[in-house]
Amino acid sequence: NKFTLLIAIIIIFKFSIFYSNSNSGSVLISFYIIGSLFIFFRKNLLKGRFLITLVFSLSLVSFSLLQTEFTNRFSEFLVGNSFRLNLWNDIINQIEYKTFWGYGINSFKSINGIYQSIDITLARQQNLVGAHNLYIPLTLHAHSDFLQAISEIGFFGLCIVLFPVSFFVLRQLFTLTIQSYKFISFGLLTIIIFSIIDFPFRNFAVCTVFLLLFTICESHAKFRSIK
Repeated sequence: NKFTLLIAIIIIFKFSIFYSNSNSGSVLISFYIIGSLFIFFRKNLLKGRFLITLVFSLSLVSFSLLQTEFTNRFSEFLVGNSFRLNLWNDIINQIEYKTFWGYGINSFKSINGIYQSIDITLARQQNLVGAHNLYIPLTLHAHSDFLQAISEIGFFGLCIVLFPVSFFVLRQLFTLTIQSYKFISFGLLTIIIFSIIDFPFRNFAVCTVFLLLFTICESHAKFRSIK
């Protein structure tokens, strides 16, 4: 039944992410699972099955996060001593010079060095300590697909690409009646939100699956409107 299937999915997701040692992946999956629980059991929030599933999910989430470096990184983030925050500060300075049009697609690794702060430069130089060959460490992405998109395609590009896609996903989430499509739409929305603080769309597999599922949901929505 659906309850058993949901428990199985929770177990598979959490343990697969745990063994991949991905902090950001654990946060992403946790957000999706907990949000899905509320969507799935929104009419039965105080019933036994929902509470059991919620407690079980939170326990797995806590276990997987505490067993990684997530707590240390999160505490550093809160006090402002974070590599990711320094990256974001650099790219925001970079965006200020070409906010509307951007620098061009795939331009980040070429342009970012001009605006790179001393903190990022020192962190990159530390990579040379254990390197087998001398190389020039580059910053390949900004750890934020959203900020990197603004840098590369500008605000104009966001208005014609990212904002419409986000709007369609939100529309699917609130208008589709079949539960499975709602879960898919919520998963797509989760990835979009996650792209603000990480780089899921830099992974070709994630990007491909996102486009495939988005197309399926959008095709279903258009088919319903035609009927």
